[in-house]
Amino acid sequence: ALNRAAPRQRVVAPPSVSTWVPTFHDHAYPLAVRIYLVPLRERIGEIAFRDRHVMTQFVDGDASHPRAAAIFERGLDLYDVQAACLRTGPTLDAARGILRRAGFEKRLQATGMEIWARS
Repeated sequence: ALNRAAPRQRVVAPPSVSTWVPTFHDHAYPLAVRIYLVPLRERIGEIAFRDRHVMTQFVDGDASHPRAAAIFERGLDLYDVQAACLRTGPTLDAARGILRRAGFEKRLQATGMEIWARS
């Protein structure tokens, strides 16, 4: 469903989802998949590396970074994110609000997950 919402475009998703996104034809491009960013860390820079990790954790329900919500909000435009998959959890309400303000709409709600995409 995330691939259909944003084929060949950047998306942010929890690790358990982003791992599978690239296995489909015409897949979206998750901000982070497993450890693929580690070798690119020097090339993309520390801030982009951190942002992608924090954004991925935020949609997974983890707001342990003190600026997680702000990084997520800023990163949507900075990294040209076209869709987001949210896991039900402590960050869900904050993520929904941020996505609404950024012009995203809820496209799918399933057990424990929601997919939002730009209008």
